[in-house]
Amino acid sequence: MTLLPQHVIEAPYTLAEARGAMQSLLASAGRPTAVICGNDVLAMGAVLECHAQGIAVPEAVSVTGFDDMEAASILVPALTTVRVPMHELGHAAAQQILARIGGNTGTRVTELAVDLIVRGTTAPPPAVRR
Repeated sequence: MTLLPQHVIEAPYTLAEARGAMQSLLASAGRPTAVICGNDVLAMGAVLECHAQGIAVPEAVSVTGFDDMEAASILVPALTTVRVPMHELGHAAAQQILARIGGNTGTRVTELAVDLIVRGTTAPPPAVRR
């Protein structure tokens, strides 16, 4: 399956903008069965918009976030998200900055392990469950 450009929406990280983006996705032809958001705020807004439109999460559409904010676990249903090791991320960023200040202009790639935190906003797509 190919991700079409019209199915990618960039929005500022606010609940209101997230709800507007979700409205656009839900109104589009071929309504999605899953939405992957760039952070938990966008994902929470997407879930809230689904609730407002009477669309069941995750039965009709799954929603995922990124960051594992504290509020992700208390949203109803609780948000499936990706947990980022923030301490390690900050340390790696600081090391990059210090290297640059020290004159190292080379590119350095740092990979950090993340965790998928599966909660209540994801399920197999409706066609698969039938």
